[in-house]
Amino acid sequence: MHNRRQFVNRLTALSALSFAGPIPHSLAQISNLSAKDSSQQSLLVIFLDGGNDGINTVIPANDPLYRKFRKRCRVEASRAIAIDDGLFLHPALRSLADVWEHDRLAIVQGVGYPNHSRSHFVSTSVWHSGNLAASPEHGLGFLGQAMDQRQIASDAPLAYSMGTSDTPHLLRGRQTRTAAPPGIVLSEAQGVADLLRSQTPSSTDNLDARLVESQKHSAIQAIDELLRQRPFKDAQLPETPLGRQLGQVAWLVESHNPARVYFLKQAGYDTHSGQMPNHAELLHELSSAVSAFDSRMHQGGHDKRVTTMIFSEFGRRLQENQSEGTDHGKAGPVFLVGGSVIPGLHGSAPNLEQPDDGDLAVTTDFRSIYRAVLQELGDFDDPFVDVVSPIKLFRA
Repeated sequence: MHNRRQFVNRLTALSALSFAGPIPHSLAQISNLSAKDSSQQSLLVIFLDGGNDGINTVIPANDPLYRKFRKRCRVEASRAIAIDDGLFLHPALRSLADVWEHDRLAIVQGVGYPNHSRSHFVSTSVWHSGNLAASPEHGLGFLGQAMDQRQIASDAPLAYSMGTSDTPHLLRGRQTRTAAPPGIVLSEAQGVADLLRSQTPSSTDNLDARLVESQKHSAIQAIDELLRQRPFKDAQLPETPLGRQLGQVAWLVESHNPARVYFLKQAGYDTHSGQMPNHAELLHELSSAVSAFDSRMHQGGHDKRVTTMIFSEFGRRLQENQSEGTDHGKAGPVFLVGGSVIPGLHGSAPNLEQPDDGDLAVTTDFRSIYRAVLQELGDFDDPFVDVVSPIKLFRA
């Protein structure tokens, strides 16, 4: 702790972990949200960074062309999890398959955009902005724009970015504010509060010292309330990077935080070599964390107002490469999880007999999913209203 200002900044961020409102807002003000606020729809976005191999995630395991083009990077039907006639989930997605069996998982097939780019930077910008002409890392994000008008009416950040201090492109808006809480696990929270209580102020004669004491008190209150409110202590999330971040999101949802969008990124999907073990490990982490989060939301009665959307910037090519991996492709699946989704398969699976320059062809425009999500959120602006029609993904 180098100086008081750094300490102030840390405490401010720690307080924001539980409550997104500015520090002057009292704990009572933030805890006693109206019934309308506590029932608002929220969206959790998990971005699979690097280009997830969709055909080894939702697998046509018995298709002769899949078997022809995937000699070493192939998942056998005997190991995979059958979900539909001819389609299987990767065996590492066992926990997510349980969500499927409980009618809480929607899978949209063949998702991408016209004139697809195989560039990480271009494709990520297109997905995050919703603009087919987007330049890498420039412009506004589609969710940031959609929340701008809502943010004007709120003092608290409406978006959270977990695991990074930078605002993701997806959340960039003219008005939208994004909070980036520090990492803290529940088992450490009580120790942090006790440590803060043990600190005796050296002086309160200047503004910095008084501000330190104020922020310390706010942080202690926030941690105490977080520990008091968390009702489902047995519904633990996995001790993985993704699991810990989803644990933070769960605390925020359970404390009726006013945030409307949460963003997480799971990196490592650029599997040009040695794909099979790496991809399986990534999918297992994803599946375990998302399934546990969904279970916790369901137990807490939050599942119909929180939807999880999982996507990647592109899929991988049908033909494996010589390094036991796969290269950049086009279409891939999008997953939606929650109590409000219409479960099952949506859209058309790409026809392996009709590839698009060696890639899985795009059969669903990603913006049609965005439109469905924005309609479910209810009070967000829709920048795609004159562009595509929404796909029906949510219950009436």
